[in-house]
Amino acid sequence: MQRGKEYDVKTDNGYRIIDIDPSLPAVLRFYLAGRTTGRLFHARNGSLISDNNLRRRKLQPLLRKLGIPMGGFHAYRHSRVTQLRKRGTPGDLQKQWIGHSSLQTTNLYSHTDEELEYRRQAAKKVGPKLVIGPNGPKLCVEPLSLSA
Repeated sequence: MQRGKEYDVKTDNGYRIIDIDPSLPAVLRFYLAGRTTGRLFHARNGSLISDNNLRRRKLQPLLRKLGIPMGGFHAYRHSRVTQLRKRGTPGDLQKQWIGHSSLQTTNLYSHTDEELEYRRQAAKKVGPKLVIGPNGPKLCVEPLSLSA
């Protein structure tokens, strides 16, 4: 849906099964208040609502209320990939959930490189206490001696 018009999806990846958190159906039922047909978001008369109106009337007031910086819908696709990466979600799932045909495209959506605290925590996890050997990684509790 764009500018109040409905379009076919760009690629076959636009049609996909999505995995959701088990708590989401209850949230949606609350929002829908008994409604069982139609779109999740629609104009007062039930017709299509343009993405601009949806952003202005629903998304932006919600963002202001929650204290989240403004952004368009596409910015949240980027944010989603970044959050999935930060939580260690496998790349193939990221690609599937975002609807990309290649992980290369999904990689362009990640912005973990811009998050200093995340990078510090990641570096700490693989710092000098993590010893990689033929039997896999293990944590070394004793400081390593570099003298001969």
